[in-house]
Parts: sequence; structure tokens; C-alpha cells
Amino acid sequence: MLFFLYFLFGLTPATKNVVIIEYYEQIYIKESEVIIIKEILTLREREVFELLIMNKSTKEIANELGISEKTVRNHISNVMQKLGVKGRAGAVVELLKMNELSLDE
Repeated sequence: MLFFLYFLFGLTPATKNVVIIEYYEQIYIKESEVIIIKEILTLREREVFELLIMNKSTKEIANELGISEKTVRNHISNVMQKLGVKGRAGAVVELLKMNELSLDE
């Protein structure tokens, strides 16, 4: 699979700025990176970010979902790490670009 992706995108395994995550279905191209993604968000991460874009605070999200504020922060941090962004706003922007979140909800 990886060889096919290298061939498809004209890449070599040594190519810098290329991140390929194995066993994933959807291809998302961000600047000079190729990221293969199955499901970007878990159900809980999606719930957290849907509340986050509704301008809910960490405390409000925790209360609404019945989890701790630390768990909310962990979900946000995990998504930021998956997307390779710094900050909640960066994660929201990337998720909107990828159509993983919508402002219409």
C-alpha cells in the first residue's frame, strides 16, 4: 500500500514533509504533506469540537458531556496532535477545511 502511495504521488520513502499513516482510506493534502486518514475524529472528539465551535467553554463542554474538564482538554489536545496544529483555533480551521465540522449545525 505504501509503495503504491509513493508511486501515485511521485514520492520516495525519504521525501521530507510527507506524513503517511498506514491503513487509512481518505486522502487529505495539506500544503506539502500527504496525510491518509481513516477517521480523523473519534465520536467523543467530534462531540467536543461541535460544542467548541458553539463557543462553549471547557467547563460547559465537560458538564454537558458528563466528563471532566481535564478529559475535554485531552480530547482537544489529541485532535491538535493528529492534525499537527497548534491551538484549538488551528484545529477548528483544519477540521472545517476538511469538512469534518460544519458551522451550520
